[in-house]
Amino acid sequence: MKRSFYTILAVCSFAMLSMFTSCEPEPCDLVNCAYSGICDAGSCICQVGYEGIHCETIARDKFTDNGIYSVNEDGTLSPQAQYTTSIEEGPQVNQILLKNFRNLGFIVTATVSHDTLWIAPQDHGGYRIEGRGIITGKNPVGRHYYQDAIINITYKSTNLTTMAVDEYGTNGSQPSDWNKN
Repeated sequence: MKRSFYTILAVCSFAMLSMFTSCEPEPCDLVNCAYSGICDAGSCICQVGYEGIHCETIARDKFTDNGIYSVNEDGTLSPQAQYTTSIEEGPQVNQILLKNFRNLGFIVTATVSHDTLWIAPQDHGGYRIEGRGIITGKNPVGRHYYQDAIINITYKSTNLTTMAVDEYGTNGSQPSDWNKN
């Protein structure tokens, strides 16, 4: 009889526990993830090229929004240069096009994620370009930091004929500074 009582008590306790826990909403019931983001345990997991709490931001937009930049750079082999360039949307949602790169008219493709751009090795006009950059802000008060952006790009340009390497941001040189106009 005692054993039956404990069995009934255990079954009733489990049933009561199931009723109380089933009333709690699932963590993803109140979360809407944009751009095909997927909710997992109440947080959005964003598709490549998107970011933000709800995947609501296209990562490349911070680079391409009003994407005209004044560049100031001084390589290990080349003299100091100042010129204007632009950054535009690339063919993929996580890509950008860096136009007039090195003031030589090259269009370099970079991949973006959050505040970083990566330039995979690519050949243009007899040079191999590769590197990475980080976007920061001049005055983030009252505006998104990327609206007054500075991109510090560390890269190298290898002359494919002579194999001479012109470096920016390494080997004692300063990174290439891109200031949003």
